[in-house]
Amino acid sequence: MPELSDRMVEKLPFAASGQYAVRDDLPGFFLIVGKRAKTYAAQCDVKDDLGRRRTKRVTLGRFPDLSVKQARAKAKAEMGALQVAGRFEARRKEWTLGEAWEHMRDFELPRKGSRPRTV
Repeated sequence: MPELSDRMVEKLPFAASGQYAVRDDLPGFFLIVGKRAKTYAAQCDVKDDLGRRRTKRVTLGRFPDLSVKQARAKAKAEMGALQVAGRFEARRKEWTLGEAWEHMRDFELPRKGSRPRTV
């Protein structure tokens, strides 16, 4: 994959329909070309609290407002921040089926007034 340059990005044709991505030498940094705009983006895999891998994508800015050099530097910073922080919203604890049943039986069913046969 060739390294993106301002001249190359300028010459890329807009998409006839939908979008297409043009990748750079820097892993995770790419340009999304749509019908009317060319947008820089960065993407990387991070691990959440449970150790599962998640892919996070960040939009960096549009061409020509941002040059390739500026976008590449911003992508490195953003991917580093994603790797360090993880940037995950606060999530509810993952429960087993048994834990969920105990919680429902002890806290939710008595409030709803469910019949014993239903329980």
